Amino acid sequence: MKTLSSEHLEAVLSDGRVPVAHRALFSLLRDREVSLSDALALDAGDVDLTAGAVHVQEPVKRGPERAPLSERSAALLREHLGGRAQGPLFAGADGRALSRSAAARWSAEAAGASVHDWRYSGFAESPAGGDSL
Repeated sequence: MKTLSSEHLEAVLSDGRVPVAHRALFSLLRDREVSLSDALALDAGDVDLTAGAVHVQEPVKRGPERAPLSERSAALLREHLGGRAQGPLFAGADGRALSRSAAARWSAEAAGASVHDWRYSGFAESPAGGDSL
C-alpha cells in the first residue's frame, strides 16, 4: 500500500471535476475513523451534520459507533446529501449501496490509487507518526 502525498490528497479533494460523492467518501476515509466497509454501509440518516458525526450501526471492527467528521468531510457530505435523509449514503447507479469494487474504481479513476490508500495515508499524516493501526 502506498502513501499518498498531502498535495495529491488535497488536489483530488478540491477538484470540482471529481464528483462530490467520490470526494465525500475519500474525505471520510481520510478522517481515519470509519473503515471502507463501514462507510459503504452508512445510510443518509446516519449522518448528523449538526453534531459533525456519523453513526456506524454495526462497526465491522472495533471502532467508534459515533465517528467525528472533519470540517471538510461535513461540508462534502452536506453537499452530497443535498437534504436527502434516507437511502444509502453512497449509492451506485442502481440506487443500492455502493460496492467495494465500485469504490475502488472511483479511487483509481480520481486519484490513481487504491481506495484503501485514502485511509492509510491519513494514518501516515497523523501526529502519532501513523505506523500503528
